[in-house]
Amino acid sequence: RGIVTDGPRHVEELIPLIEELLTEMSVVGAEIDRVVVGVGPGQFNGLRVGVTTANMLARVWQCELVGVSTLEALAWQYRTAADEVVSLLDARRSAAYFSRYAAQPWSQQRPECMFDIDEIAAASAGA
Repeated sequence: RGIVTDGPRHVEELIPLIEELLTEMSVVGAEIDRVVVGVGPGQFNGLRVGVTTANMLARVWQCELVGVSTLEALAWQYRTAADEVVSLLDARRSAAYFSRYAAQPWSQQRPECMFDIDEIAAASAGA
C-alpha cells in the first residue's frame, strides 16, 4: 500500500495514508485509545513530521500520546528470537545509531548512541 518516505512529500502523504488505513480497518478516531510515535533516533524532518502529526491526532481524538524509541521498536519484534537483540539504524554520512537489549526480561543493555562506521571498519581491519 502506501509508504511514507523521508522525502519532500511526506507531509502531504501522511494524513491521507492514515485516513486510508482507518477506513480499511473500519475504525474511527474516537475509537482510538493511544497514538504511538517513533521519537528517534532518525532523520530530523521525518521525526518532526511524525511527532507533530501524532500530537495533533492525539489531541483531536482525545487519547494518550506515547513516544517510542525507533531502535527499541526495531529490536522488539525480535525479542523471542534471541537472548539479546542489537538494533542498528543507518544515520547517513557513514554513521549509524546503535543500542542493545536483553530479551527476557526486556531491558536496554546499552544506551542509544551514534558511531562512525569508518572508524569501526578501520579498527576491525587492524584487529
